[in-house]
Amino acid sequence: MYNDRINEFDIAVKLFKQRKFRESEKILLQILEDKRKDKYALFQLGKIRIALNDKKGAEQYFKECLYYFPNNKYPMLELGKLYAKQGKEKEAEQQFEKYIEIDRDRTPHARLELGRLYIKQGKEKEAEQQFEKCIEIGQDRSPHARLELGRLYIKQGKEKEAEQ
Repeated sequence: MYNDRINEFDIAVKLFKQRKFRESEKILLQILEDKRKDKYALFQLGKIRIALNDKKGAEQYFKECLYYFPNNKYPMLELGKLYAKQGKEKEAEQQFEKYIEIDRDRTPHARLELGRLYIKQGKEKEAEQQFEKCIEIGQDRSPHARLELGRLYIKQGKEKEAEQ
């Protein structure tokens, strides 16, 4: 049974990557019928709902995943990004901060998104700090943080810093 579920999940992910969202969703819903607390299926269903522009459905799946698995960072990240797009800045910030707390700066993802959120809020100094920390954590694997920091420096008239 366990191996069957792994194979089904792999097929669902492959279909998702092929943009066959409904087919992928059907398999994942079947997985949930067998095991309601499957964090991978719940998370992937949230991603499908985003792809289908169903923000409410995506939010429900990510929240359910976090209900069963409160320390699962990736639904937090996706939920934070979803909230940021919806203008729910406080909720987005809370999700990113929870991710950072759990992750303990092993990965830069939430700091990048938090920096982007701070820019939207006009908190340039806080954004700069997040991007710098993101670069430090990512050890130069994150061109996105460098790009965002460069854009911020240009906006601030710091062309020399932007060039670096």
